[in-house]
Amino acid sequence: MVKMTKEWEREGKERDAFISSLAALEKGTPFTVEFRYLLSASVKSYIGSNRGAVREQKEKKDNPDTIQKFDYNETAINLQPNLIGSMLAVIEKLDKIDLSACDPETAAFFYKMKADQYRYLSEFDKKKYAEDARRNYEKAINISDTHLYPTNPVRLGISLNASVFYYEIMDQPIKACELSKKAFDDSIAKLDDMSEDSYKDSTLIMQLLRDNLTLWIPEDDEEDVEVNKDTTPKDTTPKQEELQP
Repeated sequence: MVKMTKEWEREGKERDAFISSLAALEKGTPFTVEFRYLLSASVKSYIGSNRGAVREQKEKKDNPDTIQKFDYNETAINLQPNLIGSMLAVIEKLDKIDLSACDPETAAFFYKMKADQYRYLSEFDKKKYAEDARRNYEKAINISDTHLYPTNPVRLGISLNASVFYYEIMDQPIKACELSKKAFDDSIAKLDDMSEDSYKDSTLIMQLLRDNLTLWIPEDDEEDVEVNKDTTPKDTTPKQEELQP
């Protein structure tokens, strides 16, 4: 089943890879780093593309210049409920895992994955799902801060995505900045101790943390936060974690 998921991924068949990876998870596939990467990649690819499609449909619907041209076909109408159903399916599978029996990195990884799905659901119904997202992010943070090294990519990814949650969903920019800055500063302090295996993933997330701080912190409040000062126009969308285990 894992082999089949890899094939679907290579062929760009996002839906098939998504279904196959969840089936492998439910079947009890060992939680190796390779499988976690595959699961993360297939879920993020499928959910991400559908979130983008829903966002595009909403923008077209809300744009007075295109509303007369917009074709509300059956596929467009079903995009949102299908997306919500897919995210709930991920959560349902993850809820069946006994995370107390997992090693700290695996437990933190799965709490983050659950939190991410609840964060996406909060975009549709904040009142219903935001607290579940917050609770799972906090569990992931507590485990990773206690057991994982500051430069561990799973720990960094948790801080990155949780900070985006606090900034975008909870409207708590101070909390988001504090979380990002702590993760960035802690990892910078241990940069020389970083393992070669995680160097690429970890430094990428560290850069994304710094990019977000550049967007979120006014220049007068930057103090000792290292940020880029070039004048290139910046994408104002908060950066989230790239595909990784």
